Amino acid sequence: MKKIFIILLVFLVVILIACNTSKEKGEPSKQNQETQESGVEGESKEEIAVNSEEAEGNNLEEQIPEKEESKLAGLCYNPYFPVEPNTIWTYKVHCPDGEVCEYTSSFSEITEKSFIEKLISSGFSIDVSWLCSNNGLIQSNYSELPFEGESEDFKITTESYEGVILPSYDQWVVGYKWDTKYKVKVTFTVESEEMAFDGDIIIVNEIVSIEPVTVPSGTYTDAIKINSKKTISQETKIEGSSMSFSAASDISSWYVEGIGLVKKVSKSECGTTLVELLSIE
Repeated sequence: MKKIFIILLVFLVVILIACNTSKEKGEPSKQNQETQESGVEGESKEEIAVNSEEAEGNNLEEQIPEKEESKLAGLCYNPYFPVEPNTIWTYKVHCPDGEVCEYTSSFSEITEKSFIEKLISSGFSIDVSWLCSNNGLIQSNYSELPFEGESEDFKITTESYEGVILPSYDQWVVGYKWDTKYKVKVTFTVESEEMAFDGDIIIVNEIVSIEPVTVPSGTYTDAIKINSKKTISQETKIEGSSMSFSAASDISSWYVEGIGLVKKVSKSECGTTLVELLSIE
């Protein structure tokens, strides 16, 4: 009986991870993440630490004050994901259960190779570490937004990653494809006993079109649409038996040059989540 209960819990955890709003601006798990200044892909966190030791050293656009070019220099430069200090993006989220909430996104500790994104809502405040490389931008820890109503009884720890979440600026053309991969460890507690399993998260991305999009912040005529397929799979042994589970979600995201993410629609077994840009200030 306990084995069946554990199997059901493992399956539920996989589903919950898939149901969360996926990648890009504003998607972390409820954990603070340390900044790492490596742009090398596909390394374990231990390898990144070693490398870090070795290495020293529409009308809305009119409302945004001009920033000095030096603040945007370096590997972190991408007009489709502008990492600007002293700027706040506010988003509205429509959850599958009908709940509506808001969160803000802002940036700090900006260097040529890394930055911190701070996500704040009435229910959480999270720092997300991003790394910058010649190939693009990636969160050094796989992360999800802890929206109200989703489970907080499990923790996701990133073991390694490969690829980027957002490609470099010169790759933003229709037809460009790339993959994002994370190896993670998920831990949760069953009857006071902590359990863990290893999982693989693979996100297959493609820029599919340039099209107009309308959100509360305005209408944008040249938004780049990215379609992503996120698959979460894991295999674990329970009382000597090997069990595997998987879940998937489909995500469409719209980005505008000079603005960033303006809209995202995520569809999974839990329903549809809609994220829209309200304002930038």
